[in-house]
Amino acid sequence: MAFHSIIPFWTPRSTSKPVSRDPFSAFRAELENVFDRFLEPGGSVAGVADFQPSLDIQETDKEISLKVDLPGVDQEDIQLEIEDDMLRLSGERTEEKESGEDQRRYVERRYGRFERVMRLPFVPGDADVQTEFRKGVLTVRIKRPAGDTSKSRRIPIGRAL
Repeated sequence: MAFHSIIPFWTPRSTSKPVSRDPFSAFRAELENVFDRFLEPGGSVAGVADFQPSLDIQETDKEISLKVDLPGVDQEDIQLEIEDDMLRLSGERTEEKESGEDQRRYVERRYGRFERVMRLPFVPGDADVQTEFRKGVLTVRIKRPAGDTSKSRRIPIGRAL
């Protein structure tokens, strides 16, 4: 079986611009393809963008809840820090490398360091943060402090003088 037959047809490479037989046109088209892949979300150029986990945030009157998909990341490789009202989640997903001289690989999964930072609408206490890591999903629950009034409100716009 040819190596190219295992590459999924929906990858960005299959949507490349047609390549001409003229070597200069082919070079220009490939250069444009590299820039297109670099600029697309989650860029597919190897080594340009590290792994960025998906994040869901749910906010209620009682708490803020985050769910972060971290498949293939060990619990020891995750750091969660809160400094004042800033929550910082960082870590690393390392690539599983197999050695073999007669081996070909096509890799779509992203690896590397990641960091997500968000500003909380309040400063939580240590006892107000609960975490759970199960089946590759990190859940963080942060209780709102009693009397927290950080709800959005409409501000009227005045007329120009």
